[in-house]
Amino acid sequence: MSLILFASSICVYLITILIVALSSGGAPSSNDLYFHTFQPENAINRFGLLTSFRLDFQHLVFPYSQNNHDIEVVDIPDVIPVPVQENTETVSEQPSEDKQGTTEETVEETVFTPVDNVMVIDFETLLNTETDPEYDAMNKYFSSLTPTQTNKYTGFFKGKNLIFMTCEALSKYAIRPDTTPTLYKMMTEGFYFTNFYTPSWPVSTSDGEYVACTGLIPKSDVWSFYRSGLQGNLMAFCMGNALKAQGYRTVAYHNNSYDYYKRNYSHPNMGYIYKGQGNGLNVTRTWPQSDLEMMELSYGEYMFNRPFHAYYMTVSGHMEYTWRDNSMSTKHRSEVQDLDYSEIVKGYLACNIELDKACEFLLEKLNELGIAEDTVIVMSPDHIPYGLTYEEYDELAGRHLDPNTEYYESVCIIYCQGMEPTVIDKLTCSMDIIPTLHNLFGLEYDSRLLMGYDMMSTSPSIVIFDNYSWLSDAGYYNARTRTFTPNEGVEVDSSYVSSMNKVVANKFRYSTKILDKDYYGYLQEKLNLWPAYAN
Repeated sequence: MSLILFASSICVYLITILIVALSSGGAPSSNDLYFHTFQPENAINRFGLLTSFRLDFQHLVFPYSQNNHDIEVVDIPDVIPVPVQENTETVSEQPSEDKQGTTEETVEETVFTPVDNVMVIDFETLLNTETDPEYDAMNKYFSSLTPTQTNKYTGFFKGKNLIFMTCEALSKYAIRPDTTPTLYKMMTEGFYFTNFYTPSWPVSTSDGEYVACTGLIPKSDVWSFYRSGLQGNLMAFCMGNALKAQGYRTVAYHNNSYDYYKRNYSHPNMGYIYKGQGNGLNVTRTWPQSDLEMMELSYGEYMFNRPFHAYYMTVSGHMEYTWRDNSMSTKHRSEVQDLDYSEIVKGYLACNIELDKACEFLLEKLNELGIAEDTVIVMSPDHIPYGLTYEEYDELAGRHLDPNTEYYESVCIIYCQGMEPTVIDKLTCSMDIIPTLHNLFGLEYDSRLLMGYDMMSTSPSIVIFDNYSWLSDAGYYNARTRTFTPNEGVEVDSSYVSSMNKVVANKFRYSTKILDKDYYGYLQEKLNLWPAYAN
């Protein structure tokens, strides 16, 4: 009897493994989830807690191998027309008549013809000569993608200075004309993104930084940013390296411990002279530390060396949001005391006033030096303020937020004093920041090699969440329940959802390959794409 039970168990196990191996639906498919990648939420949902623990331990000891079988390369399908920018723009000056009655005709015509945002990459030679199956798979994938194109904003900020910030737990609901007037001014008077998302990732702040600074998806179960620096990967599209190659002075600062999340590996590898608390940035040891003080201590190290690019990772908005536990909340308590919110929400609003004061200080210094109109300020959060409960975040927003989608609606600021305010309604996310900045600064880049899209382009949009769920122009796909909810008035067939799931699975897969195999470094070795990094 025992032998029969044992044999039956083996048979059930083998049948189950066969079913999993043949599974190809969903994002990720059960095949990928079991054999090639590990995503905790989906694994628990598909296989149960014990199997998921076993898979997690197994991949820790024996790292999973990526599936290198023939991958179907799919671009995001067009469903809802995206506002199309004209392919040609004509500016003409009409004939004018002078006082003597003669007519002088002057006609100036400027024709804009969009071109693909690609670099000269000889994929044909790579495909014909590469023997490593993983590099071969990457070459096939990236060469098959449709690139974005240049547009009327290409080079809009060319040659200008750049201050780029990843802001701890910043929310669009923390930006108000009364408590944070400088942030409100920059948000509404620059490129005003009304449909921007910041998904959360497993390694919290570090993964959020990684997405915003690289345009890639972090790898599950590792510190992707740290690993990129530890391995010495070529991070050619990070703004530090990209602008350093253009002759910019490039510096980075963090007002918490300089080696937290091993930034002492990742940030120099992005092309920065990096300082934090403990290696040259002597901020007062409070918790959290002051963003304003960080700016006061650092601005003189770069503003007099133009062109410059400064990157900041802020910390003043860090949880907890109590008067006892948050020195920045306590500092600004009187400024929020009369607001009609609970004490925790007031504490959250109060600590973000410090970030506003920091930005006010930067603008004052830029104006004093006469370079405010030559300096672009870019800001986005690392993640949503998860130090607030769902109920507290609803209170802050003034309405109930869908925890799957609206909870991650966020803010992106791209501001330059004197620019014409421009509303961008397109669906966008933090993964799109790097390609957008490359386009705005007129930098050469290959849009196929990044997972995000230029926010000014006419390409279809997608927001990808860490559990393989996604949001598109057509609706929301919940990977946990494997259900799609279309937007009001939108109808799509099953092929759309299937195509989008393939897009998402491929983006996860090839983001991991870029990190693990240092793909940009591989291209540099083979083709010398970035002469500034040539040995």
